[in-house]
Amino acid sequence: MAARVSEESKIVQWRGRMSSGGAMVGRRWLVAALLALVVLPAARAYMVSGIPSCRRGPRSAPTRKCALWMAARQKQRRRQNVEGEFYVCEGCIDCGSCRWLAPETFSLLGTKSVVSRQPESEEDMTRAVQAMATCPTGSIRTETPLPLAKQVTQRGVMREIDPLRIPGVYQLGYHQFNSMGAAPFFITRTGGNVMVDVPRYSRLLAEALEALGGVDYLVLTNKNGAAQHDRWKAHFPDCVRVLHRHDMRDDTTDVEQILDGLGPWELEDAKDADLRILHTPGYTFGSLSIWHRSGSGHGVVFPGGNIKVNARSGTALAFSALTTGDLTPQVRSLRRLADPETCGDWVWLLPPRGPPKCYDSPELARKEINAAATSLEEDGRTLY
Repeated sequence: MAARVSEESKIVQWRGRMSSGGAMVGRRWLVAALLALVVLPAARAYMVSGIPSCRRGPRSAPTRKCALWMAARQKQRRRQNVEGEFYVCEGCIDCGSCRWLAPETFSLLGTKSVVSRQPESEEDMTRAVQAMATCPTGSIRTETPLPLAKQVTQRGVMREIDPLRIPGVYQLGYHQFNSMGAAPFFITRTGGNVMVDVPRYSRLLAEALEALGGVDYLVLTNKNGAAQHDRWKAHFPDCVRVLHRHDMRDDTTDVEQILDGLGPWELEDAKDADLRILHTPGYTFGSLSIWHRSGSGHGVVFPGGNIKVNARSGTALAFSALTTGDLTPQVRSLRRLADPETCGDWVWLLPPRGPPKCYDSPELARKEINAAATSLEEDGRTLY
């Protein structure tokens, strides 16, 4: 009888422990639910207020904070700049424009430009201000406003490349972010002035072009350099825009002259035309190149996005970092530019990326372009 009582008491004690344990488990679940519903959202809100989140979705406040934080980050002065008035921000995209416009002031450090030496002479200061106005991202700044900057901006940043050897050929400045800082050009000629690719729209630049006779043709060498073409068309309504069919987009369907095939084409029906357009696919499927014979007789080539010139070595190289698809069409296009029967003789190379380059003879020009084509064919794509 005593043994039976002890067994019943053990069962009661075991049931009590089970009930207390169940209560403990229930309390734990309650605490976890409170954490999930109250504490964690509060902690997340605290973290968002301190560190911006880039998550996309219905929560727009973190996205706005991310945008503000990124904008502030892009305007920060790079630590690698030398002390002084001019400096480069973190927003630099390494287009290289400043380094060949003002090589005495700007240089490459890492993957972005920096001010390696503050301008000393008036000429250096003018070049630095021109580079500041040309920068497609506005990443070149000064500690204090400069009166010279306003004067240079009012005069415009376009300049004639070489008035003696290639008169009437200009660099326009005002590079665009959409084209990754590619340089636009302008050609004055009796058959009609030609703008090669599109600069940022500027009233001062438009007035300077009006003084040179206006824009009769706007040749879009690739679809990446076509941004704001409609604004220039609105300012020069008689301008004829030229684009290859393979590079047409939704915003270029109203282009006046659409090219198809390999060319070459001439802008007007003249027996001895001084300007020729070639289809040179590679950088894009519809990339165009231009050959021009200047008033002095020197041949000039605008290779579009297929060629760049290294600002340090001065060597012409194939620009394949942004080439889409197979590299074979680009190799063939480079060889077309080196073919005198297709492209004609030329000694001046005006690439959208890098400084203009003048060769001693057409043979040397063809030799370097063929070497660039061979290097692209053998070594493949390069990042820069």
